[in-house]
Amino acid sequence: PPEIFGAFKSVGFDLVNNSNNHQLDRKVGGMAETMDNIHKAGLEVLGIYDGEEPRYIIKDLNGIKVGLMAYTYGCNLNEDALTEEERFRHLALIDEERMKKEITEMEDRDDITVIAIHWGTEYTQKPTEYQKKLAHEMISWGADVILGSHPHVVQPSEMVEHNGQKKYI
Repeated sequence: PPEIFGAFKSVGFDLVNNSNNHQLDRKVGGMAETMDNIHKAGLEVLGIYDGEEPRYIIKDLNGIKVGLMAYTYGCNLNEDALTEEERFRHLALIDEERMKKEITEMEDRDDITVIAIHWGTEYTQKPTEYQKKLAHEMISWGADVILGSHPHVVQPSEMVEHNGQKKYI
């Protein structure tokens, strides 16, 4: 319900990530309505796009520029009802070529790049080999923090070193 976004705002949230497998449950119209409701509540949103705005948000947090981006593995096949152009315009699906370009571009705009990614196998306590591979690729492209969601159970996290800096997956 739209009221949830007002509650988010009242407890201190300022950003909603809507890049997940349910974002097209009510088709593009429902997704657009969700984006409008988020904005009406005075919040920013990642993961829902109209093709106009950048696909990232940069927040200044105590003088540190934090770039935030979001991706999802899919939308329960509802994305198949969209044209390729609509998918490209509205969604942030895992597309390694596009992700590499976007993450690499962010490295020049922010101090820290945070990626929220909706992926993995539900109820599996270990990441897949693909998740591990993609996470390390995102680090090599410039990500500093990768926050995963979707499995409904806790999966392990790790600190990795890249170019002498610690990164979090």
